[in-house]
Amino acid sequence: MTDDVRHLCRFTSLVLAILFSSGACRIGTSQVSAQAASPVTLETERAATVTRVTTLRDAFIARIHSAGFTCPIAAPTIVVEDVPSFGQYQPESNILRTSDWTVLRPEEKAFFVQLAGPGADESTVHTVFEKAAHGWIFVHELGHWWQACSNSNVHRSHYQVEYGANRIALAYWRETDPGVVTLTMSLFHGVLDHVPSPVPAGQEVEDYFDKNYETLGPSPAYPWFQSRMNVTLEEEKPAPTLVMVLASVVAQAGVSQDCRINAPDTSDGVLIAPQNHKVLYETEDVRVMEVTVAPHTKETMHTHARPAVMYLDQPGANSVYFASIERVSEHPYNPNFKPIAIWLPPEELHAMENTGDTMFHAIRVEFKHPGCSLSSGLPVIDPGPNDAVKIWPEGHRVLFENEDVRVLNVRNAPHSKEPFHTHLWPGFFYVVQGEPMKYSTQDGAPPILLGVPPVRIIPLPPNPMHSVENLGDREAHFIRFELKHASSPPASTGH
Repeated sequence: MTDDVRHLCRFTSLVLAILFSSGACRIGTSQVSAQAASPVTLETERAATVTRVTTLRDAFIARIHSAGFTCPIAAPTIVVEDVPSFGQYQPESNILRTSDWTVLRPEEKAFFVQLAGPGADESTVHTVFEKAAHGWIFVHELGHWWQACSNSNVHRSHYQVEYGANRIALAYWRETDPGVVTLTMSLFHGVLDHVPSPVPAGQEVEDYFDKNYETLGPSPAYPWFQSRMNVTLEEEKPAPTLVMVLASVVAQAGVSQDCRINAPDTSDGVLIAPQNHKVLYETEDVRVMEVTVAPHTKETMHTHARPAVMYLDQPGANSVYFASIERVSEHPYNPNFKPIAIWLPPEELHAMENTGDTMFHAIRVEFKHPGCSLSSGLPVIDPGPNDAVKIWPEGHRVLFENEDVRVLNVRNAPHSKEPFHTHLWPGFFYVVQGEPMKYSTQDGAPPILLGVPPVRIIPLPPNPMHSVENLGDREAHFIRFELKHASSPPASTGH
């Protein structure tokens, strides 16, 4: 064996030992104290390990709770044993297996002696082991537990699941102990410097990893993939916070957390890319923004922590780049496009590039209480038999509807009058084209004359039986967002 091959084998074995694999190449044992410990001492050391990692597990879960997230799964049970990969979460049993210095085989201890460097004493070797096995790897496995909490690993590729767990580990240690990041990232960079890519020419990295996942684990190729994932994650700009990463897992699964206000973080679109996100209206329940991307421009990477419904009237031609995985969503220009309303889950770090010659334009309505009633706590109101959609469907076309919101495309022809109808759900208008109107009720009150709206967002209370007449020479056009759980629209915060 040449020196280069011996070095590669030794380096790969070290990383395999430390980073998620069983080790294909073995190196000789090194000078580690071989004196056998008494059974009492072994039991004491293992109990101390359980205490340490339980503290780490509980701190990780407490951080999740402090961010407002919950998990339907109990905290994973910790089992200390000789795990070939030094850590493994088993979702079927909710057991997190972790290793301990006392259960390592001599050749496994030798890995950490080599990593600690020449002349390192046993205390230093133990520290290296702890940072690797009970630092990065343990939190990586807790990342898999969080994925199980959100059921986000269903229908996701092996690569995406591993990438996501690494992303959680990196965000956690950046926040709590950057020294763990420094140690592990030096290993990841070392792997990419010394180990050639195992992916055959012409094949995609993610596809190759997924197709060969079952055979990659015990091979020297596996740490190359883990290293590539983590080096890619290290380059995310801006670096996502742990809350952002946890939220992205929830978003990928389409899971709504219970009745809490989703607070934007420092990468929120309004803060990071204000030229593309203008707040038009905001209450304690919703935030309404106008989203624009000029032709041949690209947004700054940003997030949206809240679910939303978006009215899209000018899509342009665009590409959306996602930071959490190496993918791009392409949307070519469609000359036959018609405006639509779509539901959006919380969105991870991303940016849109408008590659076309026309403006991208949309109205985004973000919900601060996803998956539950709005702040009034009222049940959904029955719209009743005189609901606008039933009485005058040609003037009130439903663009989108779910358990929380209904979006209507409201059109009034010039010099036309609606039949009497009701809107029992409060909400607001987005004014596409305003005209002078006359508002009439059936209670004998005189009609109300309304001029052309001077603003683009109009808060709307529930409307009893009424009719609107368009007094203008053009079509009046509005998009009506109706909030099914609220009793009345709260006052705007002034946007």
